[in-house]
Amino acid sequence: MIAKQGHLNSITLIRSIAAPLVLILHINFVINLHSIELVNHFIRIGNVGVYMFFIVSGFVLPYSLYKTDYTLSGFRKYFVKRSLRIDIPYWCMLIVWYIFLKEIFSPGNLKELSYHIFYLVPFIPGSYWFDGAYWTLPVEMEFYILLGLLYPLLIKAKPYATLLALLSVSMLCVFFINGDRGILFCNMNFAYFSIGIILFKVYIKHIDIKLAIIAIAPIIVYIAIFVSLRLGVTICLATLVILFLKIARLPSVIKFLATISYSLYLTHNKVLNFFIEYVSRYNLNQYILFVLTILICLIAAYMFYWLVERPALMLSKKILK
Repeated sequence: MIAKQGHLNSITLIRSIAAPLVLILHINFVINLHSIELVNHFIRIGNVGVYMFFIVSGFVLPYSLYKTDYTLSGFRKYFVKRSLRIDIPYWCMLIVWYIFLKEIFSPGNLKELSYHIFYLVPFIPGSYWFDGAYWTLPVEMEFYILLGLLYPLLIKAKPYATLLALLSVSMLCVFFINGDRGILFCNMNFAYFSIGIILFKVYIKHIDIKLAIIAIAPIIVYIAIFVSLRLGVTICLATLVILFLKIARLPSVIKFLATISYSLYLTHNKVLNFFIEYVSRYNLNQYILFVLTILICLIAAYMFYWLVERPALMLSKKILK
């Protein structure tokens, strides 16, 4: 049991790292810390955070279905539960973004709001995200739906059939590398979820670990060569951590960051822009401002978690008992 929990703790570790990486990257978009090259390299790692989330989702979501002996007849319950858990916090932040728009009652803005609510922005030419970080949310929602429909096949499939299917679809995504990044099968998005799914199948002992490494390797190599070396190396490290790092107990700070990771992802852009604009009159040192902004974003995310995300989570559990 400790070994199994250790693997799940490694997933929590990855989640706790991903959201702060994105936060640091987006803060730097505004503050522009480029004076120290080492700092600059570290900050640019932040763009891999969202893909680490995709890997985590590829592992965690099928695992949650596995624990409940999910069948297709439970799709409605599964989808409603995910929607309550994910959509309520998202919709709350949409309202925050929307009230800051000019002419909020104009037909154009109302139309954009409806596109956001139903995750249609990537599919509507000329549409745009209120918050650029939200492009990942329709990708996640598309994966939720696809997984709910195909999970019975996934769990029954033989190892070689599973790997062949996941690798084939991942490689087909190469032909849509320049498509809208908010679509599951564009920009290699599905490949990251595939890595998570393969790791899940290793965890439940449906796929041998050596076979899994052989299957994941070409995905990582392709990403490293044709997408980004930094991204490929980071995805490789995350994969190795999930496969081999058994953590018996996590520090409280890691648990904290993992717990608020979704709230941090939703709130950080609005909070950091508001805070930096507010304190700009004081001419603070850039590095002090950088650290203060991180702290303010973490505090805001913690408050949002307790006020919005946690109640949404409890509601989803209560309604669907």
